[in-house]
Amino acid sequence: MRAKSNGKMGFTTKPEMLGAELAFWEIEDDDELDEFLSGDLLAAIYGTDMPPLPKGYEPLLYVLEFERHCQFEGWTAIGNRSSDMGRIIESYRVLGLADEASALEAVVAAAEKISDNDDEYHDVLGKAYGSVANKTPDIEDRLPLIYAFVRGHPDWFGEEVR
Repeated sequence: MRAKSNGKMGFTTKPEMLGAELAFWEIEDDDELDEFLSGDLLAAIYGTDMPPLPKGYEPLLYVLEFERHCQFEGWTAIGNRSSDMGRIIESYRVLGLADEASALEAVVAAAEKISDNDDEYHDVLGKAYGSVANKTPDIEDRLPLIYAFVRGHPDWFGEEVR
């Protein structure tokens, strides 16, 4: 469902809960924004055949989905998402998380040299990740920057109402 706010169109899946005129980039509470982005939005549109959306959705969804996989799979997420890692890494850069993108590049390079069945796999990838200076090594460090990006770029997520 698309909802309008301040002359822009946004996307919402729970208008009864979040308000019929919601533009998610206007959600001020971090917990509420996280619940919407990681729950409603991700579940509603990641991997679906949606009509073309504004340019911010693709990098945001790649990062959110990868973060979700990492929480449950650890470094195994790298191998499971190997065909998308280039897009995922670029998506981190787009969202302003260049350190994380560089650390993930190091992890991908290490993953290409070791089998995911190797007993050392997680240690090797963890060391590769830690070998790159990164101001956002934990998801708790990255989320505020993701929220700030979403809130600071409404034009990347909304579209002009006609």
